[in-house]
Amino acid sequence: MSKVEMTRIIAAGLLVGGIFAFMISYIEVVTPSNFFGWLAFSIATGAIAFFAIFSPYGVRSHTTVFGRRQKYRHPVSNIPGKIAGQILIAVVVCCAISFGFYAYGK
Repeated sequence: MSKVEMTRIIAAGLLVGGIFAFMISYIEVVTPSNFFGWLAFSIATGAIAFFAIFSPYGVRSHTTVFGRRQKYRHPVSNIPGKIAGQILIAVVVCCAISFGFYAYGK
């Protein structure tokens, strides 16, 4: 693993951990339900922030809008589908665990 990759992994962990710690610090009573719910929120927002900062940008345009081809192009971050899928799975699993604890009153 290169130094750049390690820096990005540490930055992602710090973003998610910082958001999670900030949100948990405002909760009076931490239950398993809100722990996993805020963890899901932290992973999702941390991923958005990480890709906004570190993702390489490509230039794309919408092909057609209302039947007209678009002339302008705008920067869009290139996020690999495999990475986005793993993030989505982590968020969905945390939400499911949170709901399980909420529904069964633990």
